Amino acid sequence: MERLFQPLRASSGFAVNDYLSGAAVLCDNNGNHEADPGEMVAVTDSGGFFKFDALCSANLVATGGTNATTKQLFGGRMKAPTGSTMITALSTLLAEGLPMERINTVLGLPDTTDVRSMDPARRNAGVYEHPELFRKTLAVQLLIQKTAESVQASGYSGVALPRVYGEVAAALALALRDGDALVQQGQVAPGSLASVLERTLVRTTAALGSGDANALSLAQVLAP
Repeated sequence: MERLFQPLRASSGFAVNDYLSGAAVLCDNNGNHEADPGEMVAVTDSGGFFKFDALCSANLVATGGTNATTKQLFGGRMKAPTGSTMITALSTLLAEGLPMERINTVLGLPDTTDVRSMDPARRNAGVYEHPELFRKTLAVQLLIQKTAESVQASGYSGVALPRVYGEVAAALALALRDGDALVQQGQVAPGSLASVLERTLVRTTAALGSGDANALSLAQVLAP
């Protein structure tokens, strides 16, 4: 039976790639991923927390910032649907149209998992409160990031990495709509992952336009 997830309303939250410090979070009223006059922008603190001056009634877009644990710069672009309090790789898939139930199914997460509001990086006494969600959020983030970097290096060096990241995430959301789950019996299914990557790369390069990228060879490089 399809699970109903209640609408959320929020003016604050967290940007999570672990936690992102110094990331710009946009209340993207017109959906163009750019901060336009009149649109609210907040900057995350050292714990990834952001707060707008008023309620945001649009999708959220997070760019830039530094991973609070690894100190690595974040070059991608994450999104979250209206009302979300978490901006993560999984909320990005949700914002790109992959239903919550499908996210939970393909990743082998409990069907009660709500990626809009569950904090994958939250710790209590140094222990992750949602360790499975943290591991799978990180895995998807690394998959999108590595794919985006590979695509950019293969013939799209003139395209900014946040845009490539966004196109990869959108293509991945489409690729995950059909087919087998990526996680089966608690393990990543290599065949399913390779198939998803191929479809993701074909759609990404098509969206970016002409380039030298070869989807099949990239899939072979990226697949485990």
